[in-house]
This record gives sequence, structure tokens and C-alpha cells, in this order.
Amino acid sequence: MPDQNLQSAMKLIREKAESVAESIINDPRITEVRKLLSSLNTLEELSGEPMTTLAAILQFRGEDGSLASAPSAGTRPDEFYGLLPLEAAKRVLKKLGRSAPIAEIMEGIKAGGGDTGSQDSLQLSLARSTMEIAKIQDGVFGLLEFYPHIKRGKPGRKKKGETEGANGSEGHPSLEAEEASVDEGDEKDS
Repeated sequence: MPDQNLQSAMKLIREKAESVAESIINDPRITEVRKLLSSLNTLEELSGEPMTTLAAILQFRGEDGSLASAPSAGTRPDEFYGLLPLEAAKRVLKKLGRSAPIAEIMEGIKAGGGDTGSQDSLQLSLARSTMEIAKIQDGVFGLLEFYPHIKRGKPGRKKKGETEGANGSEGHPSLEAEEASVDEGDEKDS
């Protein structure tokens, strides 16, 4: 049990936080934020999108500096039920609105009633899904839509006779995609 001084300090801080929170709750701007968030959540629910949380709107940050919008916050217990692990992972990332380590993605899937499969299997699926997923570093993934400056080609098979890295772009997916889109544009012009 914490000592008496620690208990007193916690009580004082809690009371101060509650006092500040009460003044914020009574501020008409927070009422407006709540109304807007409610409207946004209704539209998100109708479109099947993950619901935006108040913590995400207010940009609360965790100890690591990332937005404190844990994948389980605001997640329905059946939200990812019956989805393939890769699809559930994409929805968790969309809900977070940022990249996340594989453990956090798996936690989000489980919170929504989904099956994650093995960590290695999900990690491999995410790494192979290069048209929608960006591998930020080992074990950290984000949706490509979070990085509009990264361009990748359209999904599909390579054209006959096309080799990887023919234009010196080997290992640079964004360069390969840009070259592919230029090639496609040339074909349309002829």
C-alpha cells in the first residue's frame, strides 16, 4: 500500500485534474466538439469505417509521444470478427490513424473479436501487401494512405519483357511505380 504522503499527493493531483476537467466540460467549445464527433461517428458507422475517438480528436499523446488512440479504445467487441487477419490489421491501422508495431496491431484485432493467426504470419502478410501497407521498419507498419508522398504502381502483373530494376530503380518501390505509371501513360498516347 502506498505511503500516506504519496496518497495525499495523488488525491491533490486528482482533485486539480477534476477541477480543470469540469471547466473544460462546461466550455461551449467542447460541446461543439462532441456534436461534431457524434456526427462524424454516425457517418463512420454508416460507411463501415472505424470510429474516431475523442482522444484522437484532442490529440492526447502517450508516454512514447504517439497519439493515445489505442486500438481497443472505442472498438466494438465484434468489429473484426470473421475478417481475415490482414483485413482486420488494415482496419486497426485505419482506426489508429498512424503506423503501429505488430504487437499493437494484434492487440487491436483481438479487442475487436478478430483472429490474428500467428504473429509471423500476420507480419509476413502485412509486408507482402505493398500496395496498401508501408513497412516503416522491422515489425512496424502503416497504411500507405498515411504517406501520400510515397507512390506505388497499380496492382497487377508486369508487362511481357519487363524486368525488375531495368531502369536502375531496384529496391525503390516508389521509383518503380513512378516509372510504371510513366510507361502506362506512354502507351495510352500511342
